[in-house]
Amino acid sequence: MTKTNKKKLVEYWKTGSELDYSSAEAIAVKAKQYVQAIFFLHLSVEKILKAYIVAQTSDHAPYVHNLSHLAKLSGLELSKEQFDFLIEVNDFNMRCHYPDENFEIYKKATAKHTKKLLTKAREFIDWTLEQLSK
Repeated sequence: MTKTNKKKLVEYWKTGSELDYSSAEAIAVKAKQYVQAIFFLHLSVEKILKAYIVAQTSDHAPYVHNLSHLAKLSGLELSKEQFDFLIEVNDFNMRCHYPDENFEIYKKATAKHTKKLLTKAREFIDWTLEQLSK
């Protein structure tokens, strides 16, 4: 991969991350659809991790959606809190795809919990952007 292509691909993933984060916020605040907001939040975090992977490896991001796996591939040194956040968001993502017959995921995805996850996601994205600029 050329340096120019790498830069474009990193920007592609960073832009996608920001767009999906904005969508997650809008869906949570305006539509009050918290499960769907968390779904977009997952996409946002996934894309920032892929930006970092491309930056570090000079290769295309893998076709993987598991956040903890992407974090391991990235080589980022995450705190336990950051890693636990990724696991929680990843778990929500799976439950969004395959809700149980009682739709328990909708009971857990409250306004308060979604706001907490949005805050943590913003912190994680900003931290990862800082790591990218080093």
